[in-house]
Amino acid sequence: MTTPGPWTWDLVLISDPEGGEQAAKGFGAIAASADGITNVIEQLERAPWEGPAAEAYRAYLSELRGTVLKTMAIAEDSHHATVGAAGTLEALRNPATETADELNRFHAAVDKMNGPNNDDLDFVEVTQVAVMRGQAMGALGRVRGQRDEALKLLTELLKAQEETLLGVRPPRGPDASQIADPVQRAAVEALSGEIDETLNKTGDSERARDFADKFDNADSDLARRLLLLQAADDLTAAELDYLLDHLDTDDLHNAMAVDWMPFGGGPEDTAAQREFYNKLASKVDLDTLNGLADQLPEDYWHPDPYGDIPQLGDDLRPDGTNLSWQPLPDAGKPVTADTIDPNDVQQRGLGDCHLQATLYSLASTPEGRQQLADNIQLNPNGTYTVTLYRNDGTPVPVVVTPDTPVQRNGAGWQSTYDGNQANWVQLYEKALAQTNAELSQQPSIESGHGQNETRGYPGLNGGFPEEDMARVTGERPEKVDSPNVTDDQLRQMERDGKPVTVTILGEEPYKDPNGTNLVNNHVYSLERVDWSTNPPTAHLRNPWGSEHLAMPLNDLREHTTYMTVGK
Repeated sequence: MTTPGPWTWDLVLISDPEGGEQAAKGFGAIAASADGITNVIEQLERAPWEGPAAEAYRAYLSELRGTVLKTMAIAEDSHHATVGAAGTLEALRNPATETADELNRFHAAVDKMNGPNNDDLDFVEVTQVAVMRGQAMGALGRVRGQRDEALKLLTELLKAQEETLLGVRPPRGPDASQIADPVQRAAVEALSGEIDETLNKTGDSERARDFADKFDNADSDLARRLLLLQAADDLTAAELDYLLDHLDTDDLHNAMAVDWMPFGGGPEDTAAQREFYNKLASKVDLDTLNGLADQLPEDYWHPDPYGDIPQLGDDLRPDGTNLSWQPLPDAGKPVTADTIDPNDVQQRGLGDCHLQATLYSLASTPEGRQQLADNIQLNPNGTYTVTLYRNDGTPVPVVVTPDTPVQRNGAGWQSTYDGNQANWVQLYEKALAQTNAELSQQPSIESGHGQNETRGYPGLNGGFPEEDMARVTGERPEKVDSPNVTDDQLRQMERDGKPVTVTILGEEPYKDPNGTNLVNNHVYSLERVDWSTNPPTAHLRNPWGSEHLAMPLNDLREHTTYMTVGK
């Protein structure tokens, strides 16, 4: 009955008052800056200017002042709400500490009752444990209930302020159309042009505003999605950023998740969904994309992780296994053949040995490293386009954001991340997680080897290397049954520099001469065959990064199932 620990006040509360205080300071700074700007505008409005040009400029300043005042009011309301929420959370620190102590006492008492042999508890002890657990969980529920109420009120208010902010737009430059004097009109037009050009550079163009208005006035999620598709084609990257920043998040979520499109294109049409996301992700700023991913949890750019590991924001686990999305260590750097090292492949929490062994085998040859690098292109906005392939060789471009799921305690969760490795493996893995549901709809390379069609990373949990070899290279590999492979075939594979994986399906337990276990239902890379030994020795590289095998060729034939040989 031992439970990971120890509990601390922040694990009970799950919300850091210091973070709320920092947010409150930020809102306060915005309000103060806005107040300073309005003072400057008021002084400009009082300047003793004469004539139509001065009147046009004063009208512009008045409109600008109104915009700044609206923004200041929103910042002040958000500041007050955040200060209140931070105060509530700070007031809960002591109750949270007491609750954590109570939970730790409960677990310690259970451990003591169990004794060194973890014996079963008797009836009286079971009753005592139930009472203690009820008291501890009751205290936990009360603290978290108060926290939830404070955060709910804060969220509702900030949501309302966000909706108000969406309607606050800086005015265009002063209107010179009614000025008869050509000199004054030219002066105002020059000023207006400079202001409008500055706004356009930030994406605040007439086109972007028009799309935002149409989106807000659309009468269905389908109509909004069609507008997004058109905007992704028609608008510049800056305009698209502006548009997405000025749309209601709930409407945006519903439009991106709409279930039906004429002639396909909704979420169930995975190819159209990928193309839709590619259009947005290849243009939009990374901060905007990350914001969209936060609004659309377990969606395309942040595909569903794996198993029952909760995201940050859910209850934090005492052992720190909650996941958050963190930037890759080489984010923003191009992937070249020189940056690819096969030893970057070290499978971790996800059961995708089939993919990891395939990537290792490809990265073990100069030709493979070049092909892997050529199929990862860095986009101007910091995303990457990873080119995968259908089984018929048709390219499938996938735009991937450069981040990965990482545990709160700093440990890598999925295949390779430990903070210092190259990012190419994670990019391939993430691209395949994003497209697995789409690519698994095609016929399998090998008859009877049906693919996992689950979306996200779980779709990679279990699979076959021949599928991965085709998806990554665009060429159908050759399959050779291990019992039938000849020495001549193995020598020819080596001479040709072929990438080779070795699959084991449900074999009996086996240890190599060094005592290392052959893992059943697993895929290895065939690193090399040492022909100088008697008998020759096959060296198998485990994608875990450890527990590699060196087994006689006859044992390889007897205890492995088949080999996948790339082109």
